[in-house]
Amino acid sequence: MLVVYTLERGTFQTPAYAFVMLSFPLIRTSPVIPFMNIGVDCFGPFKIRLLEGEIKRVYGLIFACLVTRAVHLELLYDMSAEVSGKFIS
Repeated sequence: MLVVYTLERGTFQTPAYAFVMLSFPLIRTSPVIPFMNIGVDCFGPFKIRLLEGEIKRVYGLIFACLVTRAVHLELLYDMSAEVSGKFIS
């Protein structure tokens, strides 16, 4: 409960509004196996040096489980649909 002290009246009073806690979405509270419901995001580019000495631009692909909050990372060597499509299908 929030209590406010007013200088005009010199008294303590509670405000007219109240904080309401919203319920969680069903996909976060229903029992399912991990990574059944996920969020996907792509980030980068980053420059890495391969073992041969070649510098290459890579991207990261992150999968976040909406239930357990677990995270899975993948490395993408380009942003083509053929490469990222195998993770989504």
